[in-house]
Amino acid sequence: MKNQILTTKEAATLLRVSPLTLWKWHRKGLAHAVQIGVGGKLRWPKHEVERLLGNPGNNRKGRDDSNTPAT
Repeated sequence: MKNQILTTKEAATLLRVSPLTLWKWHRKGLAHAVQIGVGGKLRWPKHEVERLLGNPGNNRKGRDDSNTPAT
């Protein structure tokens, strides 16, 4: 199976959080994304989103706060 890459919006939808929350997790080093292009857009490996989904500590209410997945 090929590595699947998701946009921030797609990953956030699957995780039921806002794109901003996902970006905050990335900035804090709690979630791994790949930065592409000069503009710094993020892409999310599907295996990373699956890892976050399996973590009971992540914020699934879609709020835009600083709750982070437990590490």
